[in-house]
Amino acid sequence: MKLHFDRLEVEKLIAHSQQAEEHIVLYNEIETGPGDLLLVGDRGIYLMSAAADALERENPQEGEPKIFVAYAREVNPNTDPDDWYEVKEECFGADDGCDVLDAESVELMLELGDETTVCLDVSEEEILVVAPDGKETV
Repeated sequence: MKLHFDRLEVEKLIAHSQQAEEHIVLYNEIETGPGDLLLVGDRGIYLMSAAADALERENPQEGEPKIFVAYAREVNPNTDPDDWYEVKEECFGADDGCDVLDAESVELMLELGDETTVCLDVSEEEILVVAPDGKETV
């Protein structure tokens, strides 16, 4: 399923990840580095910085996470409280989880994106970087 993310929010996450001195080790075995992002599926599907020090949201609204994340428009429990879980389950699976998007994939996502949107095509089997118009897939 194609998931759309706000480009400015993603750029903010990338800058945070690039500037961080330390990055997390996912599941105690997968190292992350500067520019990497995490694709998380739990209460929605969202991108977050892979930096060890979390990027905190300024003045979070009720129900929003304190950590700054970029929700996929199609799977945001804050804007679609009734249907987000079914969409999350369809493309990410029922279990919660997290995958690393390395800096190279993140840069490609920006390159293929337009002025306002970047996209990923997400299934339980794979994550593809795609253009918002659907014409190019990598």
